[in-house]
Amino acid sequence: SRFTVGSIGAEREAALTSLEKQLICPICVELFTKPVVILPCQHNLCRSCANLLYQPSLFQARTTMMVNSGRFRCPSCRHEVVLDRHGVYGLQRNLLVENIIDVYKQETNRQTLMTCSDHEGEKVNIYCLTCRRPTCSLCKVFGSHQSCTVAPLTHVYEQQKVNLDRLKRPRPSRCHLNQLISNMIIAPPLNISAKSINV
Repeated sequence: SRFTVGSIGAEREAALTSLEKQLICPICVELFTKPVVILPCQHNLCRSCANLLYQPSLFQARTTMMVNSGRFRCPSCRHEVVLDRHGVYGLQRNLLVENIIDVYKQETNRQTLMTCSDHEGEKVNIYCLTCRRPTCSLCKVFGSHQSCTVAPLTHVYEQQKVNLDRLKRPRPSRCHLNQLISNMIIAPPLNISAKSINV
């Protein structure tokens, strides 16, 4: 079957989304953070999240010689996990999952760089002010944007950010404006005569 660049991109996006779902910790609901530990039931947790599940009491912490093991339930399958005297630190690290996370992060970072649809592999780095769209330098020099006015994409981005921040600022309500105006109105001067002042 024939693939177009768009369909390959969509399939790749779907594959990365599916992979990401497998790399989510059931406790923090984020990508696993290192070190990742594998439970006896073969499910994974961030070690810090496993620590949240298993918090030995102060009595156990003071008398570790007397404590043989700790227990908690796997959040994915409810299987009871029995820990030895090392607690969560006795669980095996899952280096395979850690490596997959590294590759996933590299792939998603690489994917966020926009490239030009007309010039394969060319980074989108300018903004066409005439057409109001991002484009690449080759489009300006050789392509459809030769006669257009352009600006560096980063400059336009920063300017748009400033404009959005201005829009986000709270505007005073009509009630608030009326209050300000009434506070600004000066009360009529008091008629105080020398007679009314007892000296």
